[in-house]
Amino acid sequence: MLALTGCGGLGVSPISTTTTGAAVQGIHGHVTGGQQPVSASAVQVYLVSSGALKGVSTVPVGASATTDGNGNFSIATSYTCPTGSYAYIVATGGNSGGGGANPATALMAGLGPCPVTSAVVNINEVTTVASVYALAPFMADYKHIGYAGSATGIAN
Repeated sequence: MLALTGCGGLGVSPISTTTTGAAVQGIHGHVTGGQQPVSASAVQVYLVSSGALKGVSTVPVGASATTDGNGNFSIATSYTCPTGSYAYIVATGGNSGGGGANPATALMAGLGPCPVTSAVVNINEVTTVASVYALAPFMADYKHIGYAGSATGIAN
């Protein structure tokens, strides 16, 4: 279940991709909830399953981080993102101030086709709604996004 509160601005900077290579390094950004930074949130990159509709997404080793007190995160470790795969990023848990930690928080943003070579990503309610709306036919929850057969639908 995704927890959505407040209003956030859409602030995703363009993502650079290449057609060769699979090492990803340099994803960083900011997680907000209702205009407030979300601290101590677990940020994880996922790869969409290509084997089954609503299949289990893959978690690349080293593609995670935790937000700091200002909601900032940086994934500086290289990890594998095979060409032709599709990636997205999820922030779970954390504290947006006032009410304390909220383990039910789950916010996401799409990263696009692999390999993602670098990205500046803001993760908030707006990016979550846009991602869930676009991926709804392919997802059961944020850990189960997949397609079978043609990648055209997921690419769109």
